[in-house]
Amino acid sequence: MSGVAAVRMAGIVKRFGRIVANAGADLEVTTGEIHALVGENGAGKSTLMRVLSGMYPPDAGTAQVATDGKPLRDVTGWSTRQAIEAGVAMVHQHFMLVPTLTVAENLILGRELRRGLALDLRAAEREVRGLSERTGLRVDPSRLVSDLSVGEAQRVEILKTLYRGAKVLILDEPTAVLSPPEVGELWKVLRRLRDDGGTVILITHKLDEVIEISETITVMRAGRTVGRMKTTESTPRTIARMMVGRDVSLALDSRESGIGNWESMGPGAVPIPDSRFPIPALKVENLTVASPRKPNEVDNVSFTVARGEIFGIAGVEGNGQTELSEAITGLRAATSGTVSIADSSGTLRDVTTRDVRARADTGLSHVPEDRQRRGLVLDYSVADNLILGQQHRFTGGASVLDQARIVSNA
Repeated sequence: MSGVAAVRMAGIVKRFGRIVANAGADLEVTTGEIHALVGENGAGKSTLMRVLSGMYPPDAGTAQVATDGKPLRDVTGWSTRQAIEAGVAMVHQHFMLVPTLTVAENLILGRELRRGLALDLRAAEREVRGLSERTGLRVDPSRLVSDLSVGEAQRVEILKTLYRGAKVLILDEPTAVLSPPEVGELWKVLRRLRDDGGTVILITHKLDEVIEISETITVMRAGRTVGRMKTTESTPRTIARMMVGRDVSLALDSRESGIGNWESMGPGAVPIPDSRFPIPALKVENLTVASPRKPNEVDNVSFTVARGEIFGIAGVEGNGQTELSEAITGLRAATSGTVSIADSSGTLRDVTTRDVRARADTGLSHVPEDRQRRGLVLDYSVADNLILGQQHRFTGGASVLDQARIVSNA
């Protein structure tokens, strides 16, 4: 079926009040290909795919889809349920999972397996475990979604679409929360789906991924489609130029950045301490932190971060990074060990028993991995989100929030 159109969208317009997200966008995707949809943030990529997956009705334009060998049919303005039933599914950048349910329960939601009148959760877990093993997207079907890392939740979202028989799979920035080995496993899944006659649309702005995984590329800019090309006839530079409308420098001078100095020392080498960073800003000693999975998710970890230093912590998703960051910021109690933060004079102060607000007052800040669930209140304005945790600094004499100051701060 390769060469036959699976998706054809023409002249799609989508407005949100005075904001025009899509301004006459076009897209054509062939059956049995991995198609990259690229563009800068705000180019309209996700909105266009939400129109295709039934989340948004377009204000103008047409959308056509063909699955299971059938000819293209008009699906303009269809619902998400109709899209899923037709085999069109979207994995969103911000996950659509029920945190209080298990992995298996999320996958069968709406397609419940029953034994008589009761849910057959054992059968569901067996099916999910089998699908997980076949695809390489391994996750325990009995675990609560609320206990999953961001990378594991990503796997569940993809498994959910495959469980429901997706023929056209849309992935919105799927590698943003995955480690390199997990990205490699995802590529295997997508290629297997393509080889079985499925169609994949990958929304991304990572040009190296575009070149590695896709066959065809569509470029969007300012809500419009500005180009369509074969990947084999493209380079990161030509794609970037089309994305932003001008030449873009993609080079980084390693002599200026210092990149490569550590690796050039050979296997097993450790970086030499830099004399530019003599003053400690944060010290973690013998820190042990528990999780619902095991009592030592973080197991006796120690390190020091110097003032003026960028300190990296690397590891495959789900190996304690989240628990470590939450213990440092006060969101999770440590089982043992200490966390110390330097004051303005450079003296380390033990904050192990201090709360989040006390640590924030020292200058410690935290950007969580799941910004929507852990970092923002989506129903609040930008201005109100910016003072979360600092409301006490924006009150008047009667402990009432000073909205003028809040807006001025924003």
